[in-house]
Amino acid sequence: SDTGIAGPGGATDKKPVGLFYIGLSHKDGTFNRRLNLNGDREQNRRAAAEAALLWLKEYLLELG
Repeated sequence: SDTGIAGPGGATDKKPVGLFYIGLSHKDGTFNRRLNLNGDREQNRRAAAEAALLWLKEYLLELG
């Protein structure tokens, strides 16, 4: 899963543009990561998606 502020609007003092959270849930537990991205809207969306997919790939490879 993912959620965040891609920009250019929607930011607050506590949630700046580029703040994303990605999550992964499996029988072993539920995990999350925080991302602080610095691109424009499209770059932030792409970077968050790529980070989530890379994390999923790494997790699945660890499971064997």
